[in-house]
Amino acid sequence: MKSKIEIERPIQILSSSKLIIQKSRREENMLRVFRTLLFLIATISLLVTSLNCHRTPIEPEKIKANLIYEDALCTEAYFRLKLAYIDFPANVDLYVDKNKVNSFRTFSEDTVIMVENLLPKKSYTSYVRIYPAGGGEIVSNEVSFTTMDTTSHNFTWQIFEFGDFSSDLFDVAIINENDIWAVGQIFVVDTSSTGYTMYNAVHWDGNKWELKKIPVITSSSVYYPRMTVILAFNKNDIWFGGVHWDGNKFTLKNNGFPLMPNGDGWQVNKIWGTSSNDIYAVGDYGNIAHWDGKRWTKIESGTRLPIRDIYGALNNNTGNYEILCVAADSHIPRNSKVLKIENGSVRELATNTTWEPWSIWFIPGRRYYHAGAGLWEAKKPEGPWVENMQLPPFFSTSVRGQAVNDVLVSGAFWLLAHWNGMNWQVYFPRIESGCLGNIDYKGNLAVVVGYKNNKAFILMGRR
Repeated sequence: MKSKIEIERPIQILSSSKLIIQKSRREENMLRVFRTLLFLIATISLLVTSLNCHRTPIEPEKIKANLIYEDALCTEAYFRLKLAYIDFPANVDLYVDKNKVNSFRTFSEDTVIMVENLLPKKSYTSYVRIYPAGGGEIVSNEVSFTTMDTTSHNFTWQIFEFGDFSSDLFDVAIINENDIWAVGQIFVVDTSSTGYTMYNAVHWDGNKWELKKIPVITSSSVYYPRMTVILAFNKNDIWFGGVHWDGNKFTLKNNGFPLMPNGDGWQVNKIWGTSSNDIYAVGDYGNIAHWDGKRWTKIESGTRLPIRDIYGALNNNTGNYEILCVAADSHIPRNSKVLKIENGSVRELATNTTWEPWSIWFIPGRRYYHAGAGLWEAKKPEGPWVENMQLPPFFSTSVRGQAVNDVLVSGAFWLLAHWNGMNWQVYFPRIESGCLGNIDYKGNLAVVVGYKNNKAFILMGRR
């Protein structure tokens, strides 16, 4: 028995060793699995981090503040600040030539910034520093720009008078410096049976003005009414209201402008167009008519107010013409409108204004002017409109220009002033009677028509 027990003990010892070895191997396998899992987790983490750093939608994180230069006038410039992946509100400091010139708070990822009090024809650099609500500081890119130069105020004005009584000129068109037309009514005393002759136009040939009679020719008669509007594309393509001159003859197109539903005609206050196949006429009782080269068609304006003026200009951003009208009646306070013609229909952009607009001129997307009870300016036709307080407080009747730094305005009591991009120059002292009306302006030649003491007159300015 003893020897048997002694034999079995080594076996027990061997079994215990085997168990220990097996346990050690299991622990080693578990450790190997654990290490493999850690390696896989680390690899996946690195892969996710790598993807996050390089995925396309988050690439703009590298540029959290982008300052974009948009435009500059003579004394002001415009920028657009685009922000991404920051906490709002954010405080913004604007720097021009390393000097902080403005501070403001923004709640938007897209903000328009204007800087004022710059000098004309000068180069600048600008950037912004942004302080988000979450803390920290972000510095934008730096942009360079140059302001516009001013234009010259140095006009020399000549005055020409016409008529003996009740004479007036309403509109003018410059074809070139040797070919200018003005229209209206000019009464000249003579020995005719009536004691006078009425002319409805005058023409400048480079040396002198000549009185003219523009006929309205119908199937049954020829007559010479007063002319209120003119539009000239070239010397052989001139519109005297609904009468067209083709270089050889006068033709009443499509029997003139469309009539009101009750059969009454209407006063045409202004015409504008891009060609003889695309002309707009506006007038009393809210009338708008369009000529397409074959016929006049009425456009519903949605108002009965007299439409005083129409002007259009090519919008370089859209590639389309922007066409605006102004309507006002001095007998109906706070009932003025700014209208936009687009695709054959009309919509209101501003209404119930206090400034009784009689004339409009603009550079699309840059600056808009309305003349009337004061001169008003805006950066977009919807407004807000701000009254210009630098001019004499007279009623202004016409505004026309060639650029945002080259604008003329005329009005009552011989108001005539030029904006050169930095300041206004007023040319005539107050005269107790008379009024300057419509303006045409090309290059260094400006012509203004009007009346004074029962005489029609023309101001011709050369710069």
